[in-house]
Order: sequence, then C-alpha cells, then structure tokens
Amino acid sequence: MATCSKRSRFSTEVVVGALEDRNVSNSDCGGMSSGEESDIDRQLMDLDKSMSITELDTEFDDNALKDGVKCLRKFAANETKENLIALSEQRKNLDFDNYKIFDVEGDGESMVLCCSNEKEAAKLFGIYLDHKVSLPKLENSGEGMKMNVNNNSMNCTFQLWKAQDKVHAEAIYYKLKTPTTILPAPNLSSCQTSQPEISAILVQENRELSLLKYLYRYDSFCSGQLEAIQFILQGKDTLTLIPTGGGKSVVYTLPAILNQGLSIVIEPLKLIMEEQCEKLRQKQIPAFFYNS
Repeated sequence: MATCSKRSRFSTEVVVGALEDRNVSNSDCGGMSSGEESDIDRQLMDLDKSMSITELDTEFDDNALKDGVKCLRKFAANETKENLIALSEQRKNLDFDNYKIFDVEGDGESMVLCCSNEKEAAKLFGIYLDHKVSLPKLENSGEGMKMNVNNNSMNCTFQLWKAQDKVHAEAIYYKLKTPTTILPAPNLSSCQTSQPEISAILVQENRELSLLKYLYRYDSFCSGQLEAIQFILQGKDTLTLIPTGGGKSVVYTLPAILNQGLSIVIEPLKLIMEEQCEKLRQKQIPAFFYNS
C-alpha cells in the first residue's frame, strides 16, 4: 500500500459491499467516454488493491478513499437521475392534466421532468445535484447553487440549499414568456365569491378551520396562525412573524375570504403572486395580481 503521512481507518465491508451491491461495470457508466470508463475501472482496481476484504478494519490511503467516495457518489447520482426520469414517465401516463413538462439545468447537467409546478421541479433536480456534488448547507447562510427551470410559458432561476435532510429552493428570478393580461380593477361586488361551498362555510361556527380544510386540506392550524387570523377578522393591527414554509399565506388568505371584501396583499416575488392567485381561481375565488 502507498505510504502517506495521514491514514484513515474505514470498514471495508461498507465500501466493497456497496460496490458489489451496485454490480459495478462499464455498462453502469452510461454517457461516459471510454477514457472516463477506464478511469473508473482504475479507481476500482486501486480500491481493491488498497483494501483487504478479509479484514474489517484495514488501513488505506486517503487518495483511495477519495476515489471510492467519488465513484460511489457518481453511481448514486446516476441512480437518482434514472428514478426521477421514471417518475416523470409514470406521471405522464397516469394523470398528465395535473402536471407540466419542465426543462431543468444546473451545474452543467440537464433533465426533463414532469412536475406539478416549477418549484417541485427545482427541488427534485436539487436532490440529484446534492447526490452528485453536495448542495451548500442552508444553515451556513451562504449563496445557494443556481439552477434554471423552463417550459413553454416561463423561465425561472432558483437557488438551492441542503436543509437537514431536505432540499430548500428559493426563486430569485421569474419571467413569463406569454404577454401579461391586463385585468380591470375589481370592484367590491366582484370580490364576493358566489361559490356554494364558501357560502356554506361562512355561516359555520368554526368557519376558520372549515375554510382551511377546504382550501389547503389541512386538519389543523400551525402555531400562531389562528390567533393572527382572528385578530385580523376583529379589525386589529396585526404583526405576525412566521419562518419560510410556516404558512404565511394562510394568515391573509383566510381573513380576506371570510370578510368578503377587497384585500390587498403586497408580495415581493412574482412567482408567489401567480401561484397563489391560480390556486384561488381554481376554487372559483376571484383573485388578481399586478406587477411590473
């Protein structure tokens, strides 16, 4: 074994077992050139020479460890990519009406995914990128990895981070390819929904929870949501601090509908404007957005 100043101890069962489980061969390296295939074979041979399979705790040099981790990461990323493509094909066959086709690209990689919206496409592609190169950690407060999501109607750029065991995606740029429709300013009467389901909810005793179930399909409120909604319904000035993903839209959407009047929401992201208005319109609730 090569001599080095620093040695690592590692269970060879883990590395060798993982390589055997994956049935490593040239056929697993699809899309690689012959030179890359030879390089992978060389790395595997070096690993085999550096470790004794008969011993559980065998010393081997750091370069062999790095090569092994790099090799396993590449195979894991390819496996993830295959699963995402298979998922997209399954969605196309099952219920394509609920999904759209998105072209995603980042870190020199690209993929075509079938997803419910652009944010889901970004998160799924983020899983692949994290397996391939490791995403920046959200808790480090640094810049995320940039990637693009496109289809026939929009272009969007996201930043991706690893947040514990999940992928966090934040839209930083959004552009519609289709011309924006100029809607007339709604009057108060047009802001009153005539949906029978909503009309029935308005007269219920626990109308806040009933509306939550109807719009968002949740059985309970998150901490602080109901209190903030009730303060708004009472006409009180309300300041509510909720972290990302904590359900801020619930706090202003429900009072707006329950009050049956005109509500103005100032939102800095165009993507959020369009998403929320579209979801409300699907429930036959009048919602409009205006931006630059």
